[in-house]
Amino acid sequence: MEKVREVNYINKWEQALIFREHPTLCRHYPSTERLTDNRINEFLNHYPFVYVKPVGGREGRGVIRIEKNMNGSYTVNGYTYKKEKINKEFSNLEEVIAFLHYSNVKKSLPSCIIQQGISSLTPNGQALGVRVHIQSIGDKWVLGGMLGKLGSQDDGIVNRNCGAKALLVRKLFVEHLQMNEAKAQALENNIQEICLEAGKVFREQYDWIVECGINIGIDRNGDVWIFEVNMRPSIKFFYELEDQTVVHQILENRKLRLKTK
Repeated sequence: MEKVREVNYINKWEQALIFREHPTLCRHYPSTERLTDNRINEFLNHYPFVYVKPVGGREGRGVIRIEKNMNGSYTVNGYTYKKEKINKEFSNLEEVIAFLHYSNVKKSLPSCIIQQGISSLTPNGQALGVRVHIQSIGDKWVLGGMLGKLGSQDDGIVNRNCGAKALLVRKLFVEHLQMNEAKAQALENNIQEICLEAGKVFREQYDWIVECGINIGIDRNGDVWIFEVNMRPSIKFFYELEDQTVVHQILENRKLRLKTK
């Protein structure tokens, strides 16, 4: 199996700058800023919950969720850099900020972003997501495939390395989101269109990009959100599907790309 070689890296903050400047994609990307003490307070005044993410983190490491509760307390959960589970309660925001500064959740505030939390859940409250794999063949982006993801934790982090399970995307939409076939197909088409446009935009600025793995969320209104783009995407998650059609398609696309060089 061919390995995708990365010659550069685009961190989460650089991705945020690209998305928020695009006239269409900006509507599908959560509000994101560099993390500071003031930003934490500002974001939690605007959104029910937020995520703090290392700009260069992978596999869910160092990602935490902060939620302001009705009684004024705060719930913090997620993972440390060492992938240790975090589940804490704090009585005020000052304690939350102190935890961020002095724990091993993160190395320093400037190395992180703070991002609007998006509720991407099944009707019974289970966190969900979609992984989309797109590929460049010649001067055109194509869909390699997509899969559905269901989280196993209460922090909303739907990552394979944090216990998420893979399933066919149509099964996610029909069985877990209770969509009919027509609505499920329309949503798949919408996700594909958004992701292919994202690939085109990134390739215009970074011509070394040949594949992208894009993590997608779907809110209660059916709106599509881009959480992150991985420029050296693994396809291990796709191997967990019983139907290996997507894996075969991704591998065939890689062979075709080499032939068209």
